[in-house]
Amino acid sequence: MEREMGFQYGDELQAHVTAPLLAAAPYRAANLVNDYGMKEQGETGDATHDNHPQGSDMWMLSGRTEDFEIIFDFQGFYPLGNLYIWNYNRKPAEKDYTLAGIRNVKITYSLNGADWHKAHAGYVTLQKAGGKDHMPATNMADGKPFCFAGQTARYVKLTVPARPGVGNYDEENVLGDSYGLSKVRFTMGEGFAVVRDENWSAIMQNNDGWTGSDGVFTIPMDGREVYGSGCDTAITFGDTLIDHVDPVDFHRSDKMHMLHNSCAFVPGSMPDLSRMDFCWGRQEDGSDTSLLNPPTSVFNDASSPGYYWPQDSVLVEGKCYTYPLTIHDWPEGPEGFQFTVDGVAMVISPVEDGRIRWEKAVHHKTNLYYETTGKSIYYGGCVFPNTKAAGMENPDGYIYLLGTIHEGLAAQLCIARTLEPQIEDGFAWRFYDGEGWTDDIARSAPLAKDVSCELSLSKITGKLHAGEYLLVYQQEVNSPIIAYRTAPAPWGPFSEAHEVYFTEDVCKGCGIYTYNAKAHPHLSPAGEYLVSYNVNTISWQMHMAHGDICRPRFIRLQEVCKKDL
Repeated sequence: MEREMGFQYGDELQAHVTAPLLAAAPYRAANLVNDYGMKEQGETGDATHDNHPQGSDMWMLSGRTEDFEIIFDFQGFYPLGNLYIWNYNRKPAEKDYTLAGIRNVKITYSLNGADWHKAHAGYVTLQKAGGKDHMPATNMADGKPFCFAGQTARYVKLTVPARPGVGNYDEENVLGDSYGLSKVRFTMGEGFAVVRDENWSAIMQNNDGWTGSDGVFTIPMDGREVYGSGCDTAITFGDTLIDHVDPVDFHRSDKMHMLHNSCAFVPGSMPDLSRMDFCWGRQEDGSDTSLLNPPTSVFNDASSPGYYWPQDSVLVEGKCYTYPLTIHDWPEGPEGFQFTVDGVAMVISPVEDGRIRWEKAVHHKTNLYYETTGKSIYYGGCVFPNTKAAGMENPDGYIYLLGTIHEGLAAQLCIARTLEPQIEDGFAWRFYDGEGWTDDIARSAPLAKDVSCELSLSKITGKLHAGEYLLVYQQEVNSPIIAYRTAPAPWGPFSEAHEVYFTEDVCKGCGIYTYNAKAHPHLSPAGEYLVSYNVNTISWQMHMAHGDICRPRFIRLQEVCKKDL
């Protein structure tokens, strides 16, 4: 997973392999992916394999009567191109050992090694080897390699039926249920390769004061939402833990307390914890409070106290416009989810001397929230300014707000917009109904299913999907899967979901879940996408014992393109 960026289309992918073994024989599973027996001749698919008379540089399994699996682990998340196969090529002697070559196989892929997806329908038939030296890749029955067409995966599984003449070419079973391969090789396809960004994750490892949060909305202080702007950055956070975390055992102190929002300022666009300035509010008695606290006037239900959870922000003509959710406590809810959404406000804060002056903010109601029996709609999980001031090419002058339609536990994407000069009117937003724009939020059309409450939309400036719009989100609200979709316009139509990353944090247990993945365009060079996601746990006890849980993580998506693009 720590592989450096700089991936190239057609690169050979290194894999660890797990396969059943034949005891008392040298036919190791590692032979499937090492160079033992290979004779290189230019490109990956042009290499040849020998016909060792004992087959000791190949892999073989004998006496197998149950279907079996061969699993390849790339230890990272890559777009897959071609699978080249050199079938079992042991030199014939008293028996024709090439009959052990695998004949039919099912090919599946996975991000996590547990949930598998079909790479094709039914079985793939492999070509039989000839037992001759300098054997080229045999591949499929037509001689072509198997093509994954850029599907992102960490694992590939080959499932072989243990039936003579079906799983192998030994129709008369003269070899005693034997199955074998000489070598396999995978190449990088077109799509997005993903690696962890340890530098950005590290700046969230603060152990005094601000010690953890979710949210993570980044604000370019020059207002330009374009890739690689390199300007100073403000970051808003949601629920924030104020404490001291032991840097050795990560235990929190008994003085830990939670605020509902906070902020950080990052000089420039490079992650440097020593230069980060975390901030939150102070009450008159000096005690900590949230950075932004709502007046009762912004609540639809002002009968009980509430608070803000910041959503996305945008800078327009020297002001920062933020669209926080107004929240009430709901003690009857399950642990970790004891809250209810009241509405969406608009907070306008002046920008002075390169900083957002949150203490001077004014607060307004909006028409960005709707609720009826069994259904709610709210906007603000992403702001996309398609304007000249934001640095967009061929802008239409609108500021777009992404929202979500909630029915049960599912969330579907919806979108609203307003002209830049009308942004201070909290009721000027118009909602896309599938055909046009209306002032009736209840008619908001679902544009993509199974998205997260916070997400991102940005104009693509790389080679892949050039000129389109990129939607990055967490699938099914808080699953471990990060995905993206593309569209020719901010309102769609959106492509099918492309799953690109599995948040392995959830494998630690401790009630951990992940949510609200989003890209940060101005912190990303063209062709790369810096993406954050939140990590949390449903257990307060786990928060106290594991102070490193509730801290955002970052990954990078790097496009891999064919050379002719």
